[in-house]
Amino acid sequence: MAAQDRPRSGWIGVGRMGFQLAARLLNAGYDVAVRNRTRAKAEPPAERGATIAERPVDLADRDVVFTMVAASAALEAVTTGPDGVLTSPDATPGILIHSSAVSRRVSALIRNKAAGHGNDFLAATVSGNLRRCSPPRSR
Repeated sequence: MAAQDRPRSGWIGVGRMGFQLAARLLNAGYDVAVRNRTRAKAEPPAERGATIAERPVDLADRDVVFTMVAASAALEAVTTGPDGVLTSPDATPGILIHSSAVSRRVSALIRNKAAGHGNDFLAATVSGNLRRCSPPRSR
């Protein structure tokens, strides 16, 4: 697939896991814009070619936007809060994929808000912090 045929991607939350996933898109030649609450964490993807967005709403014109934030309140803030990615009157991402571990209530709230804008919404929760995982039980 030619670079111009690839969806323009946005990534909100480029901490330890978000950075690794956004980096894979960058390595594959995708146009990626990133937003992180702490700007310093957005610098490493920028060094690989990502554009830094100042606000989540700056990603509203992207074909697909991923979120990987720490909690329900953070997901609400970056999607429907002031300057959230779903608040632009002029643009809306085609697909919103949230990979944040959040409550079902907040996931449903964001899904409904996205649907009201004509967005496709996918809940694709990711977990992987080995320090928080319990060892497997023996059977």
